[in-house]
Amino acid sequence: MVDCVSGPRRRPARVGKRVAGEPVGPKSILSLLFGAAERTSLRERVYLATCLITSFVFGAACVHNASLGLGEEIIILTGVSAVAMLAFYALGRRTLGRRLRPVPALFILYLNAFGGYFGNGGSIGGVQFFWTAAVTISVFLVHTRLARAAVMSAYVAGALAVLALEYLHPTLSVPYASVEARYLDIAFSYPVAMLASAGVIQQVAFAYDQNTALLERAHARADALLDALLPKRAARFLQESTGQGGENTRIFAEDVAEATVLFADMAGFSRRAREAPSERVVRDLDRIFRRLDEIARRNGIQKIKTIGDAYMAVAGLDAGGGASARSATAAADAALDFMAAAGELEFLGSPVRFRVGLATGPVTAGVIGSERPHYDIWGDTVNLAARMEAYGEPGRIRACPATAARLAATHRLEEGPVLRLAERPETPTSWVVGRAVGPAGG
Repeated sequence: MVDCVSGPRRRPARVGKRVAGEPVGPKSILSLLFGAAERTSLRERVYLATCLITSFVFGAACVHNASLGLGEEIIILTGVSAVAMLAFYALGRRTLGRRLRPVPALFILYLNAFGGYFGNGGSIGGVQFFWTAAVTISVFLVHTRLARAAVMSAYVAGALAVLALEYLHPTLSVPYASVEARYLDIAFSYPVAMLASAGVIQQVAFAYDQNTALLERAHARADALLDALLPKRAARFLQESTGQGGENTRIFAEDVAEATVLFADMAGFSRRAREAPSERVVRDLDRIFRRLDEIARRNGIQKIKTIGDAYMAVAGLDAGGGASARSATAAADAALDFMAAAGELEFLGSPVRFRVGLATGPVTAGVIGSERPHYDIWGDTVNLAARMEAYGEPGRIRACPATAARLAATHRLEEGPVLRLAERPETPTSWVVGRAVGPAGG
């Protein structure tokens, strides 16, 4: 991961660091030895587990080989390998977060696999049956397909070579001193090898479970963020149409027969913000827009975007392309709540006053862009709502004729001026002044 944050780079967290008060148990011990899922990758933890476990295995094998009176070469090999693998473990703990370089450790495993073959009686000793675990570990630790193919090819070629050498030169293998010595070796080697393999596999399983849990939580957070940014239909569509490379393979677009668009703008924003500190401007805007977001959610309308101090939302998109009879009511209720909240809000120490415009009609909705996908709406209804707001008055809500017709039974309206726009020669407007009192308005 590229660190894009300016400032001094942080050192990778130590594997052995434990959070104060964290209970000590099998999982915490594994995290202390091999790293926690939050700080180390799956491959790094398996590498540390392999180095530490095989270090103890080689150390025990060195003592065991000496007790059997085997050749000095195999005793030295296992002893030096134990020290080397322990050193690789210690070095790996210090270099977490950097590129993993498992080649030296894999070379030690490779050397012991073939050195132990000839040093423990050849094929009679059964060392060749442990190569499967070594190959599995090796293939897991390398990064590329080419490296994995090379490792597997090396083991296959090595296995064929030792079998051929044993057949052509039987004296190369160090024989057991007696039948009893062979069975003593088997009685030691098999349980130790099984325990070592079980330890590595257990760490792989534990690390995999941790990574899976982290991935599931990350997916849940991503889904929650997507649901917060997009309507549920658009969010589900994008999730289902995402290709293997992470790109959106299809375009989400829909025509909504009837929706109500709301534009809200703060009067006098530009003049007051021009000379104010940018941090204070952003902080006050954030507080105001958070309150508007809360009101929008409560009234069931969808926020589309903010542009400077302008707030754009729409009601009726949940109709899924059909007409929403309640879209005008929901948008008008949200606009009235905006006005009520303005009395409690301040911008740069002065009271906030909103101009709000409402327009009802068909809209087109969709998601555009790939770098930062953005949900937006288009159409003549959007343009008309923007005009209703732009030619409005501070502290008042202006509605187009279609919106006013939908609100006639549920809200109190006053006749407004006729607007003469370039694209609309004469457009009657109404002021939304409150909710209706009585059975019709609740």
